[in-house]
Amino acid sequence: MDEIYRFYYGPIVIEEKIGVPTEIENAVQSLIEGLMEMKGEGRWPNLEAQESLKVRLKLLIEHALVTPNLLEEWPLALFKSLIAPLAQAGVLKRTDLETLVFPAGKGHGYWGQLAYLEAQENFLANAFMPEVAKILREETPLFIPLPQRRRVKVHYAEGRPPWIESMVQDFFGMKEVPKLLCGKLALAVHLLTPARRPMAVTSDLKSFWANHYPKLRSEYMRRYPRHDWPDNPCESVLKKE
Repeated sequence: MDEIYRFYYGPIVIEEKIGVPTEIENAVQSLIEGLMEMKGEGRWPNLEAQESLKVRLKLLIEHALVTPNLLEEWPLALFKSLIAPLAQAGVLKRTDLETLVFPAGKGHGYWGQLAYLEAQENFLANAFMPEVAKILREETPLFIPLPQRRRVKVHYAEGRPPWIESMVQDFFGMKEVPKLLCGKLALAVHLLTPARRPMAVTSDLKSFWANHYPKLRSEYMRRYPRHDWPDNPCESVLKKE
């Protein structure tokens, strides 16, 4: 008679297989369960990366790009998807996990943390089927390029439309906001002052430039005279110093 074994997340059975579990599968299960129950920075996956991935999957489901079952019993579905790739990679402790997810090591400061979160969320996405990971990357990207800078992070959070934020000058030359999901979903754009304080939020740059920018320009060009405040931001590009 074949032996049935089960993987548990707390009291809940998340997977049932016929056969005998390997030592490493049991070790990986214990490692992930322990890390997911930790508080603060020690938790893995990071709550921000986990929520972002969940929201991205939800958007794909709402637009019929992936099947709804991917979010059934979340985060158990994520937990289950991680066991096989981590066991295959021989991950037995936290340092093994960190090296696998981010071989270059954690960076410092704002950009270092962003790079680490990006690597972590990409790893989580890749734990699903390859076709799902591909759709996630293409239709709900983690970063979007802008004409005046290399790229900005796309924020995904429950109860809010996806958004990006950067200085208003970084959007000069743009008539439309970037869109996700085959062009069906416009990002919310949080425009910031040169001091990186909130200035305006819009999903229609063309209307913002025409109707709101002129008044804001007259106010902010006095506060920040060293920055560009062109008459026609749709056609403008930043001056190169």
